[in-house]
Amino acid sequence: MKTRLIAITVLVVATLVVPGVLYAQEPALQPGDSIGGMSLRSGGSEGPPIWAFCSPAFLNPGVTTTECNVPALPELAVGHGWWAADEALRDSSWAAMTWELYLDGQQVDLPAFGAFDDDLPQTGLPGHGANEEVITKLRSWDVVLVGPTAGAHTLRSVLHASQEVDDGFHKTPAGTYELVVNFTVEAAPAALPETGAHPPTEMLPLWLGVGGLLLLALGLGLRRASGHVR
Repeated sequence: MKTRLIAITVLVVATLVVPGVLYAQEPALQPGDSIGGMSLRSGGSEGPPIWAFCSPAFLNPGVTTTECNVPALPELAVGHGWWAADEALRDSSWAAMTWELYLDGQQVDLPAFGAFDDDLPQTGLPGHGANEEVITKLRSWDVVLVGPTAGAHTLRSVLHASQEVDDGFHKTPAGTYELVVNFTVEAAPAALPETGAHPPTEMLPLWLGVGGLLLLALGLGLRRASGHVR
């Protein structure tokens, strides 16, 4: 009886533990991999980053959660980044950091995608006029989501800072910062009939307004595309 009880206990424990072990050992997503009808690649995106529509800021050590809507787009850059006043500060900050990224619960192999450097114009920085444009130095993970499917998704970005980092404008204490972005990709608009028809004249201001808002969101996103603590 005792032997049978032990066997049942072992079976129950195995049932509970093994799935978790298998999930933890699931290979991280690589460039070219698919997930939920979408795929991932590196090499830069011609489309806007997700940060044009969703806040990229880690507010404090611990977990920050944000929700946002993203329009239907052919692709979306989803890698997080870090900017600084100059290249030396950016490089020293980056060296003190390790990053993790998860898309819809699956880990992304960030080293496999690599990172890229770019200039990032920004305004409203400490020590400068409110409207003064300052060229900062950005480094961002080069992760592009191809064919984002309509509906709810979750992007989880984790930053581990082994020491206090100084970007020339702010100082970020050592610690672990986690940003959970619950984003909803909107459904694509219905296609026009293939009859050469054009939108009614009264619809033109609406289409122009939507285009203007998208350009404004992209501009704001590019100026805010970092993981800086606020």
